[in-house]
Amino acid sequence: MLRKMALFILLILLQLHSNRAEPVPEICGTLPAGHTYGAAAYDGVDSIFFLGGQAGSGQLNTVVQYDVNTYQSKIVGRFPRRMDSIAAATTGNGDIFTFGGFTGQYRETEIYKLSGHNPTPEVVNHLSRGASLISAVAVGSTSIFLFGGFEISDQISHHNATTNTLKLVGILPIDLESLATVYDGENVFVFGGNHFNSAIYKFDPIAFSLETLNLTTKQYLETNTAQYIGKGESILISRDMITKEVHFTRFHHKNETLEEFQVDFKRYGSLYYPTSANVSKNKKLYFHGNPHPFPFGPGSENVYCMELDITCPWEGLVLLPHPRNCSLYYICSDGKLVNSSSILWTL
Repeated sequence: MLRKMALFILLILLQLHSNRAEPVPEICGTLPAGHTYGAAAYDGVDSIFFLGGQAGSGQLNTVVQYDVNTYQSKIVGRFPRRMDSIAAATTGNGDIFTFGGFTGQYRETEIYKLSGHNPTPEVVNHLSRGASLISAVAVGSTSIFLFGGFEISDQISHHNATTNTLKLVGILPIDLESLATVYDGENVFVFGGNHFNSAIYKFDPIAFSLETLNLTTKQYLETNTAQYIGKGESILISRDMITKEVHFTRFHHKNETLEEFQVDFKRYGSLYYPTSANVSKNKKLYFHGNPHPFPFGPGSENVYCMELDITCPWEGLVLLPHPRNCSLYYICSDGKLVNSSSILWTL
């Protein structure tokens, strides 16, 4: 009874001081071992594959399959060599391709193909030279575009997923690596790169033309990841080099504007070298990163997720049930999810 009265008082206070907030990150399972600096790719069905990376002082060669329904994960395949800084993209038919990587001594040229049905990586082609920290984005079922990367940092390349052929199709205005890229069904948008670049570019995958947009991300965002979440919006996850805080930014594709929003991630610490995957099936964004500032740190086992589609009623104070835990509720105030560390409330 006292708990319900406290909740009622909290709701009144929140109604007076409420503003828009976004879904709360949760820990949604763990990986078999702590790692970082790998790649993540959603197969379009029920699984996210976490590929390579680092654990402690060494690279990994593992292919980890994470089930988005059960939050369980297991090792299902291995690369021939241990490596990190891999790029990965999933085509429309569910095939996953990886590009390059770093073994600790050498940058790799291999392009691998795998899938949920066959999770053992198979070499299908090679890059023109060894490279790492490339950004790869799939356009339809047959095309993957590669942007930047260490050793090929000014290049835009096209990989044909049917013929497994690779060709150079464009040049970036400056050398870039650690980019984030998304495809919205019409254009590819390229965010940031390196540790100090905050530019955003728009690439036409048909004309192979590149345009620099007249806006920037927050200054000094490093090593980011981005996902297109539908309805003309993408979410960019980055870390501020100065404050070390994790930033979540919404990019509106139609009017090409940025909107930074508050996400309560401080309870989990920082997030270095993040990777992410958007699962359209359950409308969630999954992401993973290292709480430590160095890639050779112990890494993290946690996989985080956020609900992307929580719709509040237009009027009043309302508690919406949590989709998986019947004792938890989301707090809505006049059509908005309340910006509070108590968005998830237990009765």
